Amino acid sequence: MAGEIEAHIKRYIDYLVSHPDVDDEVVLDALTQSGLEQYRVFELLIWVPMAFGRAVLERPEFRLPSTYQLMSADGQKFAQRRFADEPVYVEALRIATTAAGGGLPRNDFLAIAGRSAEFRAVNDALLKGSELKNLAPSEPVVSFPDQSSEPRQDTKRPWWKFW
Repeated sequence: MAGEIEAHIKRYIDYLVSHPDVDDEVVLDALTQSGLEQYRVFELLIWVPMAFGRAVLERPEFRLPSTYQLMSADGQKFAQRRFADEPVYVEALRIATTAAGGGLPRNDFLAIAGRSAEFRAVNDALLKGSELKNLAPSEPVVSFPDQSSEPRQDTKRPWWKFW
């Protein structure tokens, strides 16, 4: 299974490297049309950018939470989960760590990491003069689609993104 996940992550990365400015909806459409299951694409859209961002941000003076809050599709329930229990995240972090060491051009790496809300928030704070040691990261909140329902069509904002 890890080999399959790695192949899917690399496919996602290759698509983003060749289409760095597209939004997540375009990525979702392109990858599902290429044969990936929609739920796997949702996993890629959430976990890969987060893993790439965390590969850069994680430092002794800046400890990121090892857990996240999973929000139900209706936004009413939350459950704490561990990143270590997410196979796509774990594999993406492995790939990101290698890529951060020079396995991927810097601009391509940042095009992926820059899709992470967590990475963007920290980067924005640093650009405004904050010091990493003074920031207090909190658990990210993510929501995945209910596998038994289709995405809502009544909103422009994708409901499977970070909130």
